[in-house]
Amino acid sequence: MKTALRSIAITALLTLFASSAFAAPPRSTSSAPRSTGGGGGLGDGIALKFDFVGTNLGANTPVFFGYASDQFVFLVGLNFNYTIPDDDDADNTMGLTLEPTLRYYLESPAVAKLSPFLEGELTLGTGSDEVPTVFGLGGGVGVAYYFNPNFGLSGMGTLRFANTEDVGSTIGIGGKASVEFRF
Repeated sequence: MKTALRSIAITALLTLFASSAFAAPPRSTSSAPRSTGGGGGLGDGIALKFDFVGTNLGANTPVFFGYASDQFVFLVGLNFNYTIPDDDDADNTMGLTLEPTLRYYLESPAVAKLSPFLEGELTLGTGSDEVPTVFGLGGGVGVAYYFNPNFGLSGMGTLRFANTEDVGSTIGIGGKASVEFRF
């Protein structure tokens, strides 16, 4: 619980910083794509995303880094888990998950403030003796809202398939909220 609260607090601080440091002029109401003006924006560039994920399989907060074009975003997520058990006899556990992700916007965020999207991901993870190796596939449908060309929020419904050594195959239904930055 402390880790989740710490992650939320750090993300909130990054959000405040990014929204003030990368503030852009108001959007035009025309349907023409916005110009990046050489200073970032919704053109090609670097994407950074923080997720808050909740499913019937558990909750986590991976960080994603990647490349964004006008309608496609390719990200690689990294999720590091470290658990200190309440029981003194139990061992600490840690795991590392890699999540390559592809997002396709049905309507470009350069044109519409509220942009629906489809997203798919692959999950590969491993950990200490207590943390099983995991392989998973997932995807979902969501919507993103960009306050300016460099900062947005999104939410999506997800469906995930995971196969782990200790549990076997499971299907997770849930959702995630994201804080997104583009440079």
